[in-house]
Amino acid sequence: YIFDVKKTEDKVLISLQQEDRRRSKKVGKGDNITIGFEIFKVEDNRIYRLHKLTVQERVATSPYINTRNVFLKKILKQGRYILIPTTYLPGIAAKFILRLFTDVPSKLRELTADKPEMTCWSLLCGYPRRITQIKIHSAEGLQEQDGSSGADPYVLIKCENQKVRSSVEHNTTSATFNTQVIFYRKNIDSPVIVQVWNSNILCDQFLGQALLAASPSDPREQQTLQLRGRGSQEAEEVPGHITVKVFSTDDLVEL
Repeated sequence: YIFDVKKTEDKVLISLQQEDRRRSKKVGKGDNITIGFEIFKVEDNRIYRLHKLTVQERVATSPYINTRNVFLKKILKQGRYILIPTTYLPGIAAKFILRLFTDVPSKLRELTADKPEMTCWSLLCGYPRRITQIKIHSAEGLQEQDGSSGADPYVLIKCENQKVRSSVEHNTTSATFNTQVIFYRKNIDSPVIVQVWNSNILCDQFLGQALLAASPSDPREQQTLQLRGRGSQEAEEVPGHITVKVFSTDDLVEL
């Protein structure tokens, strides 16, 4: 299940309730099952099921107990989250009711698709050949704007015809974003573009960009890249650098 936290921080209450099993006591199945759930922070634009838990940040785990209801209250930061209800022992199926309460609507919904659907239209427009996850940690050493002591930076990640924008960090030249995105890429030769912009009331200012080949053979460790002007990878350097982590694979259900 997936849900969104819209506020900068929101107090989230989750309730997982299993079916009443007392009527099954006559056949020896009246005991409650040990249940619980896990919550992971995922990419801001994820719309498909989660396949690899080790590349995601686990932000909360409920108690695993054999009661009818399991509750958890947690303050979560703005972003998108995956909630996975589970039994403690593997291979046990059970019916349940999942409830989630937040201050503003969270759009809790079930994820059913593992990857983009192959359709007749895919034969004409192409089908994704690679999946890329990008985590933007921070941007530092940015150029001061408007004669002030800082800037109001945000990052814009572009891949083919898709764009994802982070929140704005105010009055700083060294911003921490902790933004992550995921792209299903058709044209694997086209780089992913990570741009840094300064937010203004009338017109935002371009501060620099980094081009990512995002190949499966690229290092998967966190790396710091110099910002450059618009154009190719050899464009003129501009003040600032950005710290990112890239994970690419040609297996569309690995992430």
